[in-house]
Amino acid sequence: MCLHHEKYDNSLKIISNATCTINCLAALAKVFHDNFGVMEGLMATVHAITATQKTMDIPFGDTHSSTFDCGTGFALNDHFLKLVLCFENESGYSNRLVDLIAHMVFKE
Repeated sequence: MCLHHEKYDNSLKIISNATCTINCLAALAKVFHDNFGVMEGLMATVHAITATQKTMDIPFGDTHSSTFDCGTGFALNDHFLKLVLCFENESGYSNRLVDLIAHMVFKE
């Protein structure tokens, strides 16, 4: 679910569960910020599609929004880390949407 779900107000007419990039990045960024203090960051996204490749989402059955690949990250210096996350678009996002709806029902 989104990081600011506690600010949900049932009088709202329009809500958003953000984007796949936010659902993938925000949770890990919050953990790093809470534990180490994030002063600034750089984000890049790579989408698995090219001009000659068809889009294909294959659910992995993982209900998490993203998976942190600790083996591929590294520190460029004392203040700049490269972190790699894989976002499972179909299943992960769908599960975060269900979490948000359950939270909305609870707030009613």
